[in-house]
Amino acid sequence: MKRFIIYSAVLFGCLPVFSQEKTATGFTGQYRVDYYPDRKMNIYQEGKALMLEVVGQGKIELLPVNKNTFSLKNIPHNNIEFIPDSLGNTKQFIWLRPPTKANWIRIPEESSPDNTGQSLQNPDPYSGRYSLKGGRYLNILVKKDSNNLTFQIPGETVLTLIPLGKNSFIFRKGAFSSTYEFIADKEGRITRIISTDEGPVECSKMAEISNNSISSKHSFVKRSGFTEADTLMGTLSPLRTCYDVQFYDLDVQIDPDVRSILGSTIIRFKAVNDFKIFQIDLSDKMNIEKIVFQNKNISFTRKFDAVFIQFPDELKQGSTGEIRVFYSGKLPVPDISSLAGGFISIQDRNGKAWIESVVQGSGASIWWPCKDHLSDKPDSMQVNVTIPQGLTVISNGRFLGKTELPGKLQRFQWFVGYPINNYNVVLYIGDYIHFADEYAERTDRFALNYYCLSYNEEKARKFVQKVKPLLRFYQKLFGPYPFPRDGFALVESPYGMEHQSAVSAGAYTNPSNDHALDTLELQRMLWHESAHEWWGNSVTCSDMADFWIHESFASYAEILCYENFYGREAAQKYINENIPENKEPIIGFYGVNDFHMGDMYSKGGRMIATLREAIYNDSLFFSLLKGIQSRFKYQSVSTEDIIHYFNEGTRTDYTYLFDQYLRFAAIPKLIISKEKAGKDLDLRYKWKADVPDFRLPVKLLRGDSEPLLIYPTTEWKTLHLTNTKPSALIVDNTHSYFDIQAE
Repeated sequence: MKRFIIYSAVLFGCLPVFSQEKTATGFTGQYRVDYYPDRKMNIYQEGKALMLEVVGQGKIELLPVNKNTFSLKNIPHNNIEFIPDSLGNTKQFIWLRPPTKANWIRIPEESSPDNTGQSLQNPDPYSGRYSLKGGRYLNILVKKDSNNLTFQIPGETVLTLIPLGKNSFIFRKGAFSSTYEFIADKEGRITRIISTDEGPVECSKMAEISNNSISSKHSFVKRSGFTEADTLMGTLSPLRTCYDVQFYDLDVQIDPDVRSILGSTIIRFKAVNDFKIFQIDLSDKMNIEKIVFQNKNISFTRKFDAVFIQFPDELKQGSTGEIRVFYSGKLPVPDISSLAGGFISIQDRNGKAWIESVVQGSGASIWWPCKDHLSDKPDSMQVNVTIPQGLTVISNGRFLGKTELPGKLQRFQWFVGYPINNYNVVLYIGDYIHFADEYAERTDRFALNYYCLSYNEEKARKFVQKVKPLLRFYQKLFGPYPFPRDGFALVESPYGMEHQSAVSAGAYTNPSNDHALDTLELQRMLWHESAHEWWGNSVTCSDMADFWIHESFASYAEILCYENFYGREAAQKYINENIPENKEPIIGFYGVNDFHMGDMYSKGGRMIATLREAIYNDSLFFSLLKGIQSRFKYQSVSTEDIIHYFNEGTRTDYTYLFDQYLRFAAIPKLIISKEKAGKDLDLRYKWKADVPDFRLPVKLLRGDSEPLLIYPTTEWKTLHLTNTKPSALIVDNTHSYFDIQAE
C-alpha cells in the first residue's frame, strides 16, 4: 500500500544526501507500485549518486550492496533489488524491508452526537475517516462494502480489505500484505487503527519517451505499459459513478492559423449518490482558467487528464446541478501511427484550412471538458463554435444558425437531440457548401444533409445518390434510423469517421492533385461509417475493451452490403481478401481505455457470419439484430449484454462461440479423419479449440444431396455415411470461420 512509502518519505526529510562512486544508469527511470499505481517512484542519477525519489514526497540515496541490490542510506534493513530481464534490461525492482506499523486516529464526524467519530447516519463501526498519527496531512477513508471494507486515500485507488478475524482485516497482493486491527475504547467504539505492512513491494518500470520524460498514457500501438493515467481515464471509479451527465453546452473559439482553442463547457448533471467530489476529464495540456458552480468559483485539483472538483456542500442523491469549465490551449495533433486522436488539419486545393476532429480512443477530453467515459452519454448537447469568416463549421445534429460577430468572426450553433457518446462529437471546418434532400418512405421521414468542399459539388451530388438505397437497406436489417430528428448528414472530410448524424466516408478527391479517389473504396467507407449509426452511435460499448461491438457489426454490415448490391460472390471475395492476423484476442483490457483495433474488423465480421451460420435461421438471426437495436437503443452495453441477448433470443447457449473468437487469438480447428469402409465412409471428427466445450455445428456437402449438419465437440465422434466416397464429402466453411485439419 501507499503508506510504506509515506513512512520512508517522512524519514527522508532528516537525512543528508552524499554521493557514491558507482553509477547505475541502467536502473534509472520511473517506476510504479504494481498493486497501487497511484504511487510513483523515480530512480535517477544525481552526480555520481543513484537516487530514489518518492514522487512528491522526498528522495534518498541508494548505496550499492552488490550488482543489482542497493540499500537505503541510513535506513537499516531496507534494500532495493533491481530485476533484469532475459536481455539484461531492468524492468522491475523489489523493495525489501521489515514489517512497518502505523497508527491511525479516527477523525470525529460533524454529525457524531458524542464526538466519537461514529455518526448516527453511519452505524457501521469501522466506516469513517482516519488520520496518520504524527502526520495528520495524510487521511484515509474506510467504507463498508458487503462483508469487506474499502480503504482509500481520497481521490486515489480504492483497495479492498477482507475479514481476517474480529475487528481485523487484511489486504493481500502476492507476497505483500497489509493488516488492519481496529481498536475499540471501553464503550466498544472504534477509535483507531493499527496497520502493519509486511512483505516485498514490487514496482514496475514505466514507459520512457524520447525527451526523457515519462509517458502518462500507454501506447495505442504497443498496447502495453498501462499507467495510472489510463486507469483514471478508463475506470468507473466512485468519483464518476456518483453522477449522471444530462446535458453538455460546448462553446469554443478556434483560430485555425495558430491552432488555438478558447472556451467553456457547461456540464449539467444529476446526482446518483450523495457526493462532495466528482471527476471530470480534460487533457493536462489544456489550461483550466476556472470552474464555476452556482455563480461562484470552486476548487479543483488535477492528476494527468483527470480533474477532481470539490463542491462547497454535499450534493444529495437525486439533486441536479451544473458546472461551467473555462479553459484554453492548443488543438491536439493526432498520432497518425495509432490514430490516437486530435485535429487533422490540412489545406484544400485552394489553400484554405480543412480541419476535422478525430478523437476515437484518445477521447473527447483531449479538446473539451467532459466525463470522458463511454458508459455515460448526455441526453442532449449543444455545440457553439466561433471561427474567422470565410470558413464553415459543421457539427452533429441540427444546424441552429450562424451569427456574424465583430472582428471578422462568425459563430455557428448546432444542437444534438439524442444521447451521444463523447468521441462522436465532431468539428468539421472548411470551405464547405451544402445541399439537402429528404428520406421519405412510408412513415420514415428525416432530413438528409450533404456537405462537400466548394469545388467538389458535382462529384458529391453523384456520390450521395448511394445514400438512400443504403439507409433503406440498413433500416430493413437493423430497424429505423436512430436519429430522425437530427437527420442524417454525409460530410466530405480528410478522414472517414462515424460521427453521429454527421458521418464521413473521407475525401472525394485528392486535395493535392484533384484526382478522383477510388469510388468503390469510398462506397465501402460509406457502408461502414453509416452502419455505425446503429452499431456504436445508438448502441455503444460501455468500455473500450468491448469496442468490437462497434467495429465487428459494422464490418459485417459491409459484407451484407457487398452481398446485397453486388452479389454473394463479391461478398465472398471481399471476405477472402481481408485475412485476420489472429495474433491477439479481440477483447481488450478493461478499465484502462484500451483503444485497439486489430482483428475486430475482419475476424469480428467473420465471427458474426459464423454465428449466423450456427443459428441457421436467417429470419431469427436478423430479428435479433433488430432486437438489439430496439432493446439497447441509446444505451451503453457490454459483451455480456450482447451474448445474453443472443442466448435468450435463440434459446441456445452461444457463449462458447463468442468466447473462442473474442477472448482467444486462435480460431477453432476441425480435426477430421476419413476412413473407407467398402462403398461407405466413416468420418471421425472433433474440435480443437481453447474453449473446453466448443461445439460449433458444421455443414457437410455431399454432391447433389442435401447438406448435412454435424455437431462436433472437443471429443471424437464418428459418422457412418453409406455410398459415399471420401472425395465427395466436403466440409463447408465458406460462411463460417474455422480451419480444417486432416488427421
